Amino acid sequence: MYGIEWTLNNGRNLSWDSVELGFHIDKPVDPMVGFYVTGIPYEDTPQGRLYLDNDIEFTISNGRSDNYGVEFFTTDRSCGIVDGSQYEYMYVFDQTDFQYLPINSNTTKSLVKVVDKFPTEPEYLDLKDPLGKDTPIYPMDSIVRFVPDRRLAVTVDYYITGRIVGEGIVTSNPEIIIKHTVVQEETDYREQLEQLKQHTMLGNTRDFDYSKGYPHNYPYTTVSEVAPATGTRGDVWYNPTTGVRQYFNIGDIPETLTILNKGRNYRNTESVECIWQPKDICLDQVDREIPYGLKVDLELVNGTVENVSISSDAMPKGWEDGDEVVITGGDNQARLLINIQNPSGWVDSYIFKR
Repeated sequence: MYGIEWTLNNGRNLSWDSVELGFHIDKPVDPMVGFYVTGIPYEDTPQGRLYLDNDIEFTISNGRSDNYGVEFFTTDRSCGIVDGSQYEYMYVFDQTDFQYLPINSNTTKSLVKVVDKFPTEPEYLDLKDPLGKDTPIYPMDSIVRFVPDRRLAVTVDYYITGRIVGEGIVTSNPEIIIKHTVVQEETDYREQLEQLKQHTMLGNTRDFDYSKGYPHNYPYTTVSEVAPATGTRGDVWYNPTTGVRQYFNIGDIPETLTILNKGRNYRNTESVECIWQPKDICLDQVDREIPYGLKVDLELVNGTVENVSISSDAMPKGWEDGDEVVITGGDNQARLLINIQNPSGWVDSYIFKR
């Protein structure tokens, strides 16, 4: 009769020593070392146990396609977990509820629930703004929900088989099961979350020479060689092959203004508010939000408007070509016509997200 004499390292009674696992990213953790099992083939004879030089073909599995994040090895006399391997927190403690907003999110409807690994590493680390400043892309905008797995420990079963190599040899004890307990670190969830926040767009503290106003000035939506068919205000598309960076304009920002009525008795000349004047207050508001945010700088002659320009602090939104507005102040009779010629689409100049 042929068999395998199994020897378990770093454990006893077919169980490896337990390990502690947290989801912190930057805090060093002790890697697993020495978690393996050796096998020596033997033959029982009337004269006693005879050890053989035959090789053994091993297989090792924990029943998961992702292996809980660890890496396996096999040789002709041993198998186990590669030294330095670490479990992935979300693979083991998979009853954790962790949700985040992805890049450039503007609604909680885009919440993403983590089911495998935390998306912490920035993509396209070499991205720069036009001035050469860093604008990397973090997969997570911000973390919005975290409820830890209620289980303090999870037992992982390892299924190991061994076949003695040799013609006509049938192994009598070819299988063993090793149990491994993974204990959840629960000393300081707040500290671990703070570390995770450093890997988000809105909480990053990584060592980059960030663009001024980052990340709000560069809320990347897409990095691809082909521009998306459409977008929303503030979306940034970057072609990593050509280096082309464009921004999405939804065609609602006034380009020029035409004076329809100069009005009288105006005094203020900077950042003067303008109010939309729909031609039909009922029909014009159907399926349309009220436009706002238009401010103008005035050149006055005896209180009448002679020239007008859009103020630098204006944040117009929702306007359409042909809209008319009243300039507030004076006799409230100065009127302007809004001109917008460029349709929605990707443009070279930055369109601020509002």
